[in-house]
Amino acid sequence: MRIHDLLLLGALMAGQAHPAWGQRAGAPESGVDGLVRFRGEGSVALLASATSYWGPVSTRAEELLGDFRYLPEYARARAQGQRFEVLVSSPPEWMEAEGEGGSGVGSFLAVPWSFGPGCAEEGWQDPEWVTPGDTVAFLLTPTRVRSREEGAVPVFDVLGWHQPYPVAELIPFWRKGPEANPLWLTPREFYELLSILPTERALRANPGVALEPALEWIEAELHRRSAFPVPELLAEWGQAAGAPGLPDDVGPGDPS
Repeated sequence: MRIHDLLLLGALMAGQAHPAWGQRAGAPESGVDGLVRFRGEGSVALLASATSYWGPVSTRAEELLGDFRYLPEYARARAQGQRFEVLVSSPPEWMEAEGEGGSGVGSFLAVPWSFGPGCAEEGWQDPEWVTPGDTVAFLLTPTRVRSREEGAVPVFDVLGWHQPYPVAELIPFWRKGPEANPLWLTPREFYELLSILPTERALRANPGVALEPALEWIEAELHRRSAFPVPELLAEWGQAAGAPGLPDDVGPGDPS
């Protein structure tokens, strides 16, 4: 199937589907707190194994970036994170650049947040997030000022309901249809897909070209097109690309 046909299929699916996740949840458009359609600036895709370590994490306001700077003090004071061992990352240079003395990253801490009373984001108080030993995929965007302490383990803040794949509680609700899809991408397959997603800027500028690597990856294995969450992604990409208006000759390698 040509790239144009995949985008057209996605646009048709979008027309029959429920509203996109951002419209359903009233969430801001982003690549990390719902069905991931693109990579955020500076993001890193990771395949990682969960450990049993779960403990307090420093969350001073001056350490945080973006909306996390406005977390209420009472929530920041109780923040906890789970440690994950990195199996592979994209870009691969991230593991080398972030480690102590350039020796590479072996692990990171992820701090899951949810929404508490008054829509204030609150940290999870119980270590019931990812089962130790599970292999999961993340798409992480920097949420903290980079630590200058030698040997400091990288820390990321995430919405724990939406990450990581496939164990986050709300992931099944990414489905557009009422029935559960029995076939899911494996964590490694989802990581591979995350690693080749376009940036938001590229997707908005030229969707057909930006999506070529991801669509070619989907077509490389027969089962991928129907495996969750690929149909949902195709629907959202088709909608973003305005596929019905694409010229008939758009295909892999074409300039538009």
